[in-house]
Amino acid sequence: MKKKFFLLAVLFCSVVASLSLTACGSDGKEEPVDPAKVSYSLEFSKHLLDLADVKIYYKVNNKTEYEKATSTSWTKTITQAKFPAIVALRVVISLKQSSTPPEGEYTLYMTPTIRMTRGENSITKNPENLTFNGNIEANKVRSFLEKRADQTAGYTLTTTFNCNDNSKVGW
Repeated sequence: MKKKFFLLAVLFCSVVASLSLTACGSDGKEEPVDPAKVSYSLEFSKHLLDLADVKIYYKVNNKTEYEKATSTSWTKTITQAKFPAIVALRVVISLKQSSTPPEGEYTLYMTPTIRMTRGENSITKNPENLTFNGNIEANKVRSFLEKRADQTAGYTLTTTFNCNDNSKVGW
């Protein structure tokens, strides 16, 4: 009798153990995440490009890429599929060594826009720390550009399409 009771208890425990050890993970099918389109754009004055080299760094799927500005308008659109995503734009301006501006006044401006679109939702940011506009005399061009030599604007884009300012964007 004890042996039958013992076997019945072992059988009951093994059934309970097998049911309690069932995996609760996913079945390998992940929900597709709707990607976001990120458009970076910059407008420059011709004087700025004549006097300085402008390098543009931007994030693509959390990796940094860069291009040199060659015209007064620059645009790059990428698809951001991994979240949270770092959406960042960095502009490095360096005065050309051969550029000693002749006397006169120079119009120097840069206007950045970062637009993030996902489905019907859209957010546009115009980072103020990257924006500048001024009519500058030749003898003040160097100091004006040195103050704006390396500026970054960054945001964190989450799957719920929140866009939070992120002042600690790593490069």
